[in-house]
Amino acid sequence: MEQFLSDKKLLNQVDELLNNGEATFSVKDGSLMIPYIMNDAVESVIVLHECTLTGDLMGSAPAGTKAETAVDGQRRGLILHYPDGHVCTAWFSIAARATEGYDYSRIAHVWRGGLEHWRRVTNALGVIADKGYYLGGLACSQKEADLMALVTFGPLMDISPIQDSMQDYYREAPEGAEAMAVLAEEAGCPFFAKEVRKYARKPGTLRRKFLSWRMPKQEKILELLEKKIADAGGEYPVRTYEETAQQDVDARRQEVADKLLEKGFSGTYPVFNKGDIEITAYEEQPFAMLPDDTLDFRIFLFEKDRSGRKCRRSVMDIELL
Repeated sequence: MEQFLSDKKLLNQVDELLNNGEATFSVKDGSLMIPYIMNDAVESVIVLHECTLTGDLMGSAPAGTKAETAVDGQRRGLILHYPDGHVCTAWFSIAARATEGYDYSRIAHVWRGGLEHWRRVTNALGVIADKGYYLGGLACSQKEADLMALVTFGPLMDISPIQDSMQDYYREAPEGAEAMAVLAEEAGCPFFAKEVRKYARKPGTLRRKFLSWRMPKQEKILELLEKKIADAGGEYPVRTYEETAQQDVDARRQEVADKLLEKGFSGTYPVFNKGDIEITAYEEQPFAMLPDDTLDFRIFLFEKDRSGRKCRRSVMDIELL
């Protein structure tokens, strides 16, 4: 889906990227492509159609780069002033923002060991929140809107997929605690809901530490979050790629399915079962609209073993199958 951009909107969005140190540029099929937001949930790219360049274009704009727009007859221009004094102008016919939403419920990143199932959930909440922040509330479904407040509940977002707490990016707010309390009640965890509301009424370091300690032990809440994220993300299509890349992705998925079926599991990709064991294949997916050679397609097998009194969770390397 493409949305026309006026010169004012184009400049505002490019300035936003420059100010955040996130402005990158590449040429594809005669158009200048400027990624606006690229994450597991959505890819949104500013596209300057029928683009010609004067001056040298830098792939990544250095700090201090300034932008302005110009008009020359039928042509429109985006002018980049680099800190070293040189200038690059992109002349184009139409500016638009192309946006595609994707199913993020099948995606996982294993950047840190331990609590991988929780870290997958907090990452999904983060990409939903980012989509809403960059593209506006109308870009999110009601199911996603119901989940977004959770990113402002600190003890949950401390379970981060990266080394830093995601609370560094999503500031704690009272609505986050209330959203978690409601979720805990729905999951059948009234004690945790009560403690969350105590913390909301009277925040403090000790209560925060207690909730951060208890949060990863809330199996029922994790199960409910997994279901809600699956429901919300499942409303969007799965990423697809150009022919050769898609064939490779399909072959790797089939290889995983074949190995699990050989080991006595039943099911179809991405979910397989054998007795009390459930294995779900989650993926790291490269971007589709603007491929990035630094990103690779990977598959991780997330395992739940319900044979004991408590559900045991782990992540299996597909190379060990």
